[in-house]
Amino acid sequence: MVKRVKNMAQDPNQVQQADGKKVAKTVEEISNVINLSAQAAEEQKKAKQPVVIETCMLCEMGLKPEDIHFYNIALLKKFMSVRGKIIPRTKTGLCAAHQRAVTRAIKRARYLALLPYVNVGI
Repeated sequence: MVKRVKNMAQDPNQVQQADGKKVAKTVEEISNVINLSAQAAEEQKKAKQPVVIETCMLCEMGLKPEDIHFYNIALLKKFMSVRGKIIPRTKTGLCAAHQRAVTRAIKRARYLALLPYVNVGI
């Protein structure tokens, strides 16, 4: 581990290592590096956020929440993952009313053995 000490004889903003090598980092350069790393961290956080879909797909189709039934397996499978989990609203882009109706229909279809509870890949 390299120790760093301030060299008061020359410039107070200059930093010098213990072995005598000068490191040309002024206070402004250090603050620029900190600002750049903060910006990079913010961009990384934004990149990890899921893409939000603005409009509900089922509202555009003209379906009411009452029109979603447990026996419509083709529709319900669109809102399930490969493993059989219900995909959350943030990823499907459904409105709250349609997401509740889809969830209720999937659970009923599971109970009646129309849909699996879990898809286990062999």
